[in-house]
Amino acid sequence: MVTKKYRELIEHFPLVPIKNDDHLDKAHAVVQSLTLRKKPMASDEKQYLEVLLNLIEKYEKKYQRPSD
Repeated sequence: MVTKKYRELIEHFPLVPIKNDDHLDKAHAVVQSLTLRKKPMASDEKQYLEVLLNLIEKYEKKYQRPSD
C-alpha cells in the first residue's frame, strides 16, 4: 500500500534510475535529509530510502564515481 508520506517522497524525488552526477548529488541530499533528522523514520520512509540507496549504489558502481 502506498502511504501519503511515501507518495510525498516520490513526488519530491522520484525513484528512477540515476542518470548523471547532478542527479546523484540530489539523491545524496535526500538520503541525508532522511538519515540526519532527529525524528525516527517510519516504515514507508525506510522502504523509500532502501530503494533510493540501491539506485545510488547501482549508479556509483556503473560509473565508479570517486569519493569527494
